This record gives sequence, structure tokens and C-alpha cells, in this order.
Amino acid sequence: MGTSRRAGWVALVAVCVAGARAQAPARSPAPLPADPARYRIDFARVFFPNAAAEQADRLRLLEDVAALQRLRGRVASSPTELLRALELSNRVQARLARHFICRHLHYLLDTSDARSEEAATSLAAEVGRRISFLEPELARIDSARLKAWTAREPRLGRHRFEVERARRRASHLLVARDEELLAGLGPLLTGWQAEMHQAVVDAGPPAGDAAAPSGRGEGAEDPSRALRRDMQAFSLARLARARNRLARLRGFADASEEALFDLRLRPDDVRRMLDRLAAASALNRRFERARAARRTPAVAQSYAEAAPRFTLPQAIGAVRRALAPLGADYGQELAALLDPANGRVDLAGGAHRASLATGWGFPGSQPAILYMPRFDGSYADVDTMAHEAGHAVHFQLMGRAGVLPAYVDGPGYFTETFGMLNQLLLADDLLRREADPARRRYYLERLLTWAVYPFAAAENAALELTIYRSAAAGEPLTPHALDALAREAGARFSDGSARRPGRWADLHQLWTNPLYVTNYLYASLLALASYEQYARDPVGFVPRYLALMRGGFDAPPDELLRRHLGVDLRDPAFVAGALRLLERRLAELERPPAGE
Repeated sequence: MGTSRRAGWVALVAVCVAGARAQAPARSPAPLPADPARYRIDFARVFFPNAAAEQADRLRLLEDVAALQRLRGRVASSPTELLRALELSNRVQARLARHFICRHLHYLLDTSDARSEEAATSLAAEVGRRISFLEPELARIDSARLKAWTAREPRLGRHRFEVERARRRASHLLVARDEELLAGLGPLLTGWQAEMHQAVVDAGPPAGDAAAPSGRGEGAEDPSRALRRDMQAFSLARLARARNRLARLRGFADASEEALFDLRLRPDDVRRMLDRLAAASALNRRFERARAARRTPAVAQSYAEAAPRFTLPQAIGAVRRALAPLGADYGQELAALLDPANGRVDLAGGAHRASLATGWGFPGSQPAILYMPRFDGSYADVDTMAHEAGHAVHFQLMGRAGVLPAYVDGPGYFTETFGMLNQLLLADDLLRREADPARRRYYLERLLTWAVYPFAAAENAALELTIYRSAAAGEPLTPHALDALAREAGARFSDGSARRPGRWADLHQLWTNPLYVTNYLYASLLALASYEQYARDPVGFVPRYLALMRGGFDAPPDELLRRHLGVDLRDPAFVAGALRLLERRLAELERPPAGE
């Protein structure tokens, strides 16, 4: 999830030392603490040694912003001015990320700390407002001029794609004054709904659950749950309408079209992808039936007894072992991340912690961290650790490769792939090592849960895109209307979703990361395609995969996928190939357990 960046030579030395210690043949690594409370972010080490240092660095950030502002109106005047602007812009991005992540992480650890969240969002908005002139000026530099200038100043070569991205958005940019105004107003227009959603979550159980008895008769809905649903629907409707209005200012039909434009996906491509998954949904429905067979008391009890419990050292060991095939560089970064001595993991649990998990960093800013609300030893926690560690290691590998800050953030369907493949590798490794039949069946179901995830992701993506298009058409977005949209979206891909139409209220990304869930659709398919390539040819796959992770996003997504994975998202055969794992292993799950 999120943004990120990497911090100074001290952190780099810490990573290298930790990795070397993990690989040293002469000594066994020190035992890991078993108590999750021992795993806490060391803010002084990872971010700033004290408040004075944080304030001093914030002043340096604002000095860089001021220096960039002095180039306003001159960015496209010469190769020298252009290079200076781009170098300053990259430095600002790295410095801003360090402050934003630090303050936002304080909020994740204690959601009652509204001051930290306000500090993060207001600083980002202020910096965005002051440098909003840059993109329109970059957009005026055509390819011929950039080529000529690069011949005179070769250092511009690595910034070529930065300029191309701005030029691609040229027709959707506003005049400088309006860009500045919108950058400053962003948190007020579309930035408050996530905090409200967190407050709703903190107030009680998920609002999307089936109606709970309240003492007012069979199936009567709890009034507090109904109020939470009303609040969620209200904030979601306001968010969709605000984002749609902003998108229309930029010439898009609605915010969903703008989001797909930024992902370099066309609406027709997404519709075809959804149609292909709907056509293949019989596989998901078979999985649902096989899983439902566990509802008989005997099978359900056997399954519950087979569910593993992990101590924290066991969980970390399982993750490291499962991901070891990704190579020494990956393993070194993973070991450094999960070593509690480095203060880069927080899973201590406690009151007022944000309910989402994240792996976050930023090359050139600070080492990546891993945050989880808690660790209670369940398989789900180990699974989350593997996923979020994939994000954190991705940032570290980009940092070691010297990726420019401008090329750190790319389409989410790339970065989510790096987490989801880890989840597949974890389940696969535990399954292969397990001898107990009941436990093997448990791990097989975990593996197949990720193999069918494209169908759940398709359902969520179809729902969110429909919500925004409904808002654009002026249709009401009441809880009952959202239930109807969810029921319609789910019926295309699943038999079970129709029984829980209120699940939209549990889909936190609708508020915390609007118009992001389409990334999970593509990422889940890319993760399965990557898993298939790894299974067929691990020796050939791993170097190509790590090259994709290290390289950042300095080219269009289609080009990066073809170059490193040989994948074309628009190829009709892509979905069928990605679902091969599911087709291969589903019959195994459908066989009754021995003894039934």
C-alpha cells in the first residue's frame, strides 16, 4: 500500500550489516523475540533522531521547494533550467516522502493522533500547491526539443519519461492558477472520508455484516449498524461526486475514467477483462461449492483443528523460507526488514491502531518499514506479513538500484503483484512441506483462495466503477442502492456474493484508497501468471522478475511487462494462462477427505 522512500547512509549500513549477519556461515543468527510487543518502529533510527532534526529537515524541504519555485516560467527555457528543475523536483519528492510517511505512521499507530495525520496531509498539500506549476511547464516540451536538449545535456536522458508523462496529461491540465488552487484544496475535498471510515470501523463491528438480532424481533437490524451503514454510504456518495466533479474539470467523463487513464488502462480493456473472468467464473463457483462442503459439522471441526498457529519466530521463518528462491539480494533485504534490532517492523497491537497493514518506504528517503495492526499467530497474519514484506523489499531493491524518486510510484497492479506472488509462494511452500493430510488440505485451500482471488477482485472492481458511474449519472447511493449494485456485480462472478450484498461496507479501499481496487484485479492475474512462469522455469524467471522490481517505472507499463515477463494484458489468452493453477489444483480440493 501507499507511498514510500529511503533514508541516508546510516540506514543503508544497517540494512547491509543485518543482511551480512543473516548470511554469515560461522555464526547462527540470534534468536528472534517471540513477543510481538518487541517489534516496534524505531522512529529515531528510521526517520529523525529527534523533533529538532525533523523540524530542521522540514525547513530544508521548504528551501528546496522555494528553489524550485524560483524556476517558475523558466523550466522549458533551456536544458540547464530543465535539468535543475527535475533534480530539485526529485529531491523534494524524496524529502516530502520521509516526512509524510513518518507523520502518517504515527497516525496508523494511534488513530486518535489526528494532529499527525493533519501534519502529513497539510504538508503534502502545501508542497503540491507550490510546485503544481511544474507539470504544465514540462508538458510543453515536445519530443524533438527534449531529444535536442538531451544531446547537449546527456544527464537529461534519465528524466525522459518524466517529461513524457507530463506531456501525456497535457490536454487534462488546467491553467497554473487552477492547478495550484486544486492542489491546496485536495485534502478538504476528497481527503476526509478515509478518516471518517476509520472512525466508523473503530466504533464497532463491520457495517456490512448481515443484520444482527437486536432484541426487536427475528433478524431485526442493530440500530448502531444501520447508522454506520448510513454514514458510510453518505461519505462514499460525497467522495464519488467530489472526485467526479474534479475529473470533469480535467476533461474526463468521471473519476473512474481518470483513474484508468493514470493506470494506462482503457475502459474497454477493463470491460473485456471483466467479461473474460465472468466467462470463466464456473471455476470460482466450483471452488465455492468445495469450500461450502466444509460446513458439515465433522468437516468444519476437522478443518478448524487443522488451522495452524504460528509463534512470531515461526512466522518470520516461514516467510523467509518461502521467499528464499527469489535470491540472495531479496533474502538479504527481507532479513534486514524483519530483524527487530533494526526497528523497521511494528506489529505490537493495542488500542487505536489503524486496521490496515502496509509495507512502505521510499528510495533516497528512509528504509522501508512494515506495519501490521497486530500479530496473533493466525495464518492470515503470516499471509499479511508475506504480502506487505513484498512491498517493503520492492522499495529497498529500487533504492539499491538508484531509481529516481520520480520513477518510484507506478501502477498499483505492479506493486500489488509483488505482494500477491509472495502469498502464493508462502502457501505453496507450506503445502509442499506438510505431511499431515488435514493440514495439507488447509494449505491447499489457502493456495486456491489466492488462485480464485481474480474473481473477487473483478467483483470489487466492477462494483467501484459502477458506483462512480452511478454517481456521475446522478443516481442515489443509499445503503439499499449500494446493496443492489453489489448484488449485481457479484452475481457475474460468484454464487455466494448475492447472499452478502452489504459487503460494500467492508471494502475499506472505497474510502482509504479510492479507485484502487482495479489494481487488485490485474495484480492477482499477474501474480498467477508470474507463479506459473516461476513453476516452469525458476532459474530463468527470478532474474527477470527481480529486474522488474529493481528498475522502477521509467517506461509505460505495457513495455515493462513485455520486457521482463513477456506478458500482454490485452491478449485473450492471458486470463486462461493465469488461471491454469486453479484448473490444475481444484479437483484435488473437490475430492472428499480420507475417511469421509
